[in-house]
Amino acid sequence: MVNKFLLVMGIFFLIPIFAQENSKATERVIYVPYQQLEQLLKDSPEKGIYLSFSEYQKLLDLAKKGEDTPQELPAQVLISKAHYTCNVNEQFLQVTAKYTIDTLQPGWHKFPLNFEKIGIQKALLNDKPAFLALNGDSYELIFERLEKGQDTLEISFVVPIHFGKTMNALVEFNVPRSPIAELELSLPSSSETPNMKIEVTPSLTNKITKTDTHTKVTSLLGNNNRIRIAWQSEVERKVEIKQIVHAENITSLKIGENFLNITTQIRYDLIQGEIGDVKVKIPQGFTVYSVKSTTGQGINDWNTQEGTLHVNLLGNVENRGEGKVDLLLEIKLEKIVKDLQGQLVLPKLETIGIEREKGYYTVSVNDLHDLKIISRKDISQLETGDLPAYVTSQDVNFPFKYLKTPYEIIVELTKIDPVYEVVTNTSAYLEETTYDLHTHFEYTIKKSRIFQTQISIPKGFVLRELVANERGSSEDQIKERFIKEEENIVAITFKKAIASGTKLVIKAHLQQKFAEKDVREIELPVFKVIGAKREIGNIGLGVKPSFSITTINDSQQNVFSLDKNALFKTGSRPRASSIDIGLRYHSHPLAAKFKIEKRDPYVTAEVYDYISVNDNTLKHEFHIFYNVEFTGINEFSFTLPSDISKKVPKNRVKDDKEFIKEIDIVEQKGSNTHLYKVITQKDIEGVYKLKVSYEENLQQVEEGKILKLDVFELKTQNIERENGFLVVKKNNNFSLSFSNVNLLETTDINDPKFSPRGSKTDVLAIFKYFSHGFSLSILLQKLQFEPVLNTVINRLHIVSAVNKDFTTQNEAVISIINNRKQFLDFTIPEGGKVTSVARLQKPLTSPTHVTTLERGGYFVPITPSRNEDGNGYRVNISSNVKKDASFVLTIKYTYPLQSGEMDMHGNFQIDPIQFGSIPVSYFTWDLGLPTEYDYMRFKSNLVRKTVEKEHMGIWHALMDLRNVNNAVILQDAETGVIPRYDIQGKGYSFSRLSGDGYIKVEYMHQNWVYTLYLGIFLATWFIISIVPKLKIISRINLSLLVFAAALLLSTLDLQGYGHTYLSVIYGTGVGLVSAFLFGITRTSEVTKPHNLYRETKKEEKNAVDSSDNEQKKDTQNESKSEDESAKG
Repeated sequence: MVNKFLLVMGIFFLIPIFAQENSKATERVIYVPYQQLEQLLKDSPEKGIYLSFSEYQKLLDLAKKGEDTPQELPAQVLISKAHYTCNVNEQFLQVTAKYTIDTLQPGWHKFPLNFEKIGIQKALLNDKPAFLALNGDSYELIFERLEKGQDTLEISFVVPIHFGKTMNALVEFNVPRSPIAELELSLPSSSETPNMKIEVTPSLTNKITKTDTHTKVTSLLGNNNRIRIAWQSEVERKVEIKQIVHAENITSLKIGENFLNITTQIRYDLIQGEIGDVKVKIPQGFTVYSVKSTTGQGINDWNTQEGTLHVNLLGNVENRGEGKVDLLLEIKLEKIVKDLQGQLVLPKLETIGIEREKGYYTVSVNDLHDLKIISRKDISQLETGDLPAYVTSQDVNFPFKYLKTPYEIIVELTKIDPVYEVVTNTSAYLEETTYDLHTHFEYTIKKSRIFQTQISIPKGFVLRELVANERGSSEDQIKERFIKEEENIVAITFKKAIASGTKLVIKAHLQQKFAEKDVREIELPVFKVIGAKREIGNIGLGVKPSFSITTINDSQQNVFSLDKNALFKTGSRPRASSIDIGLRYHSHPLAAKFKIEKRDPYVTAEVYDYISVNDNTLKHEFHIFYNVEFTGINEFSFTLPSDISKKVPKNRVKDDKEFIKEIDIVEQKGSNTHLYKVITQKDIEGVYKLKVSYEENLQQVEEGKILKLDVFELKTQNIERENGFLVVKKNNNFSLSFSNVNLLETTDINDPKFSPRGSKTDVLAIFKYFSHGFSLSILLQKLQFEPVLNTVINRLHIVSAVNKDFTTQNEAVISIINNRKQFLDFTIPEGGKVTSVARLQKPLTSPTHVTTLERGGYFVPITPSRNEDGNGYRVNISSNVKKDASFVLTIKYTYPLQSGEMDMHGNFQIDPIQFGSIPVSYFTWDLGLPTEYDYMRFKSNLVRKTVEKEHMGIWHALMDLRNVNNAVILQDAETGVIPRYDIQGKGYSFSRLSGDGYIKVEYMHQNWVYTLYLGIFLATWFIISIVPKLKIISRINLSLLVFAAALLLSTLDLQGYGHTYLSVIYGTGVGLVSAFLFGITRTSEVTKPHNLYRETKKEEKNAVDSSDNEQKKDTQNESKSEDESAKG
């Protein structure tokens, strides 16, 4: 067998050899004389596999192709070595930098140099000018390399030297990173400055050599992108200002489940001097993962060495002034601890090189541990409220304050056992063979956290569903669960720890199955959460309506009866079908027993007998509604008179759901009736509807004669109670009246017992019965015409809103009495469109807006249709049957008055809805018009009210007024309906004692009206002021004449021109006042001439006296004339 295996493997090894020798080898067939080759390969899959040559060739080509593909380089250009030569040249540092650049791939390259804060003098690449491009504040080298290799880049640049207040020198500049970097620095020195303090950062080694004229430093730099050089002579240090730094250390320690986290803020205050770097001692075992400077200089870099944190700043920090923080460092550290228990010395950070340190230390403990302070040294404990505002107090359990270092705090940590409370709400529901429990456990974690829980469940139940959610989340938190069958305990492990303050809801569904019994006893389903500090709960028990449940006396323990409406007020509410008994408990153990008994069926029936006469055919259609409670049944029965049953065969008995299995008709001897038994395919519980149809041909009814029809009874059997309705439908060809009414009550379609199931279509009369033995006769008389006055509109109210484009929105509210008429015909003005018609279902007790009625479902929409002439509309109004009772219709329609838009002045006519020959008792019309126009004249056959209403929408507010004859108030009180279209702008009301009318309106824009009134005012003022000077009539007489004309105008019905008389009165008053003021001004004017020549004074005096005498004479003549006019 081994030889055969070697033969097969040898063949597979030879295939690659042939493929190498001839790349164009073709596939060949090789016969292997071994019958069990397939089985051999199955037994040893790791030793060989069977492939066709073509498949093997494809795999081999893919393998070779993968080997030829070069790997992508991590970098194409890099600096392998750097060397810096630095010399001091007065105020600058002269630097010559040489870089060895390795190019790993040919082509054009762009390499960032990261230079900042320097001035470049020269740049050479392989002793040829280099191409440098600016990129922001830095430079980029651009070059081409034809093949892999090395290049030398030489750059000469200068950096300014900063001389500080303490006579020291500082140079800082950015350079590109390199793995190997050397720096040679030469500083001038003399015999007066034999010793110099020199710092090169970063540096791994420094070698200083001194001569009489120079001090040379050779440094091996670290891999950094920034170089900082500072030096100071010993002579200079003799006059150095002492460096004084104070620090405030604010440390926040958070104790977690298995870690310690420290966040420290160090607030440096420079009293004197400068600092360029700081050092902080960190506690043992902690790892620094964040160092930030939020105030002062930024951080260049930081590192930790032998438990000390070194922070190199971007520049020197100086004193910013009193009360200000000069440097603020934020340091974050963390330490992982496997088991946080026992005594612990609280870790702290200590500043190094600081003259004085003080600060605050706060401790936050998680909910898994309890912390106890064992001892403390040189540190005081505070209240949380005593912490300053810049020290956070959130989640702080223990705050401390210290004024000097070192200090020490020793604590003891102990783990806390979880404490949680549970509210258990259970809904139990029992049917014939199943018992379902839906339980919600709401956990409230008070202390610590929980990873798992155990719940004791009732015996004999199977767990169907179990989920756990945090409040407000739908994610299932259960990782795994298992049931301890012997203890009836469900153990649950969560995906994560449930922390304190969290509310967790566990939802469980359990089920038990058993054989069907008429009487059984059950025990109270008891759940118990193991380990809960406190558990309270509610239990609701419900059974199927076909059962009754009672509590067995003296079986209850630690449970209390509770009203079922008060169940599940606390905790999460479980799904509950129906609840018959409610219980509450506050502690375990619990016990109670209940007795379940099957109930007998309780059946009631409601019968609707729809009676109609069409084309000399009498029809009875019975709708029988059986209501089966508690227990389902499969047999329903009723009786009909024997002569009637002959016309009601089995096929005239139907149901809507096709549950009928068979129908038996049995004659009841001695009662002259037939019994109908309807057997269904299954037991039915709830409402079951049967339909029974009967038809009878009547003799021809002659005109003027009366045909009497007696109504027969259908009686349901084997029921507890029956009531019903006899519904007589309308017929346009017959006048129907009733006689021999016995044990029946008259009602209408608004009867609350009739409305839910009864049909309201074409109803003429409804009679209600509660027991059998009733009688009713219908009298039929053929009619040739229908009296018009059978239908009367008591009240018609129209609200019309006119827009500036002459379109109108109209709503008609109609209170109508209809005794026999089936259709209501109406027409609207030409070009109009009916938008909706609706009928109010029942009278209202108080006025209500249409919108509210529509939202509440009080209106039943009616679909209008075109009447026979095609000129109007028709709606069916035969659905109300109560005689001499009014009902309310609303009709909404729109139509255009004329084309175009309202001009500066013009007129239009608006016409109402017409109802043909139907009389209208009282008609009111509210008209709303645009506000920017005045309406000068209304011509109408309606009576217009004198009060204009700016907003007529809230009419029901006027209902409280007394003895006010307002058409709108009457409409609200009579119909109870407030139309939809509130009148906005100028409103006018009209009324009439019939429904026919029109309104013609003449309008004028307000600007034109105001111009007209202004012209009348100016004309009147002109007449009063100017005409008396013509000596035709005195001003007093003219004023009296104009006042009389104004009074006459006020008595006339000028409608929109009614304010004309006011303009006349105002013009007269202003004219009199202006004339009076003009007269006073003229009288008070006296000429007083002045002459310097004395010899002419006497002549001037005589001239003045003569002028005064003439003026007095004119005044006396004018007064005399006015007195004579007054006497006249």
